[in-house]
Amino acid sequence: MKNKWELLYNPFTKIAGWKAFAIGTVIVCATVLAGYYNHACFTGLQMKMVSYHLSLNMCFLIQATGLLSMIILMYLVSLCFVKRVRLLDIAGTVLLSRAPYLFIALLVFCFNPMLQSIMDNLQENKFSVEALTGMLTPFVYFILLLFAVLVVLLLVWYIALLYHAFKVSTGIKGRKTGVLLTGIIILSETITFVLLIPCFKVINNI
Repeated sequence: MKNKWELLYNPFTKIAGWKAFAIGTVIVCATVLAGYYNHACFTGLQMKMVSYHLSLNMCFLIQATGLLSMIILMYLVSLCFVKRVRLLDIAGTVLLSRAPYLFIALLVFCFNPMLQSIMDNLQENKFSVEALTGMLTPFVYFILLLFAVLVVLLLVWYIALLYHAFKVSTGIKGRKTGVLLTGIIILSETITFVLLIPCFKVINNI
């Protein structure tokens, strides 16, 4: 039973190399497609909701930018601490660690009608406080809170997967694993944001 639970946050001892890369690629593509049909796109840790359809190519570009920055940074950092590391192992485990985002994309599908209605209403009323207050009935507030809690839990799962992906694929151990990963995530988010500034100018957060 313990081994089965361990697979939830550290499947990389069983799935690695080309197998992890192939499964991870399928997961990432499915996530992008699910988000595309529900007006959502994904970068690194972030999810963006838009009031119109971005092109499918743009959704893949945004996702790929975040993933490539994470993979390249992990690879370069690991070279400073270990003698031998395979780029394939890092890429495969990072891609596979995106599994929680597929569940986030499916959550967006379930909650999309309400989320889209709120966004459209806010835009029509120029994001006024009065419009937001009028929409936040107890039921709507509960649904938004439930959505937020589920997303946070899935993000925690993603961070746990990413931690073990970094640890297993590079062999880096000890406290520096968490410290290095934190720095990599922050730097990756920054690089991704800078590279995607033209895209972010046309994306609206809810």
